[in-house]
Parts: sequence; C-alpha cells; structure tokens
Amino acid sequence: MKIKYLIIHHTATSRDRTTFEAVKRYHISKGWGDIGYHFFITADGVLHEGRKQDKVGAHCRASGMNYKSLGIALTGNFQIEHPTEKQLETLKGIVSQLKKIWDIPIENILGHREVKEAKTVCPGNNLIMFVESLREVVNEPVEATGELLITIKEQRQEIGQLKLKLNRLEDKYNKQISINKELKVALESQVGWFSKQIKKFYKNG
Repeated sequence: MKIKYLIIHHTATSRDRTTFEAVKRYHISKGWGDIGYHFFITADGVLHEGRKQDKVGAHCRASGMNYKSLGIALTGNFQIEHPTEKQLETLKGIVSQLKKIWDIPIENILGHREVKEAKTVCPGNNLIMFVESLREVVNEPVEATGELLITIKEQRQEIGQLKLKLNRLEDKYNKQISINKELKVALESQVGWFSKQIKKFYKNG
C-alpha cells in the first residue's frame, strides 16, 4: 500500500472518557478486524499505535482513502469540545514524522471532511483549523517526533512484558489448581479410609 495522504479524525465521543481499548473493541465488533485508525491520541496526549502502517485502514471510504492513507484519530467531539494542548502537540509531532517517512505533500494532510465526497463534519470545527495550520507549520523541526515513535515502541515492549507476566501467573494458578485437586482427592481418600476403619472398630466392638 502506497501512502499518499494523512487523514485526521475525531472520535465524536467524549474527549476525556474515550479510551483506545474501547474504540478498538467497538471497531472489531463491527467486523473490521482491528481498530480502524493507524494512530490514536487520547486526551492526555499519549499516542497509541493502531493498525500497522502497511495495512489498509477503516477510517475513510470516500475517494478510496482507506487504500492510500494513514488515519489519525483524536478522542473528542470537536464540534462541541476542544482538543487538549497535549493532543495538539502529539498530533503535530506524529504528522511531521509521518510526512517525512512517507514523503507526503503538505496539501495531502487533510481533515476527514476535506476529502472529496466525504459527507461528515469530522474532525469537527474546533480541530479543522489546527489541521489547516498544520499544512503551514509541519515542515518546521519538531524535537518530540522521534520520542513519539520511541514511546510507541516502549509501550509495545511494556505490553509484551505484561502479557508474559500474565502467562506466568496463569501457569502458576493452573498448577496450584492441579495441586489442590490432587490434595483434595488424597484427603478424600484418607477420610474414606478412616471412616471404614471406624466402622470396622464399632462393628467388631
């Protein structure tokens, strides 16, 4: 897939309460296989990696953009809310980084509603002005851009370590359950044996 555009979205949900995990679950429930966006920015400015950059998106059908763009979403309904400063800083950084990686012309950095044939207000009136300004300033050096992708790598490593710990805990739990079952069987066997001996004692007595 040749990336020619960056498409910027809002989730049209609560800025501060919407999570990456919740949106991913919702998109998977629609049969999309994964979250529709390639990058996702929460209210605290944290950048989450969604779909791999070489995977077709599920964020903008208009003009066939899913097949030639990367989708970046910010949590919030920016018709009625405003993005946080941290979200805007992160957006500027990741757009600058992706523009360089994929050699994307500045005129191809678009809000969802700027895509031809798109019938939507996304990414909202309170974000679209910033998107327009990005096309003017995105060529400026942004020191944080390298850190953004490092943050993604670190988050993925953290998740991997947590999964490993969880698997180890599950193994320990399963082993303990198995031991408990064996002890229960042994205990029941001992109780049964003692019960028989007591019955014999009283019967012979």
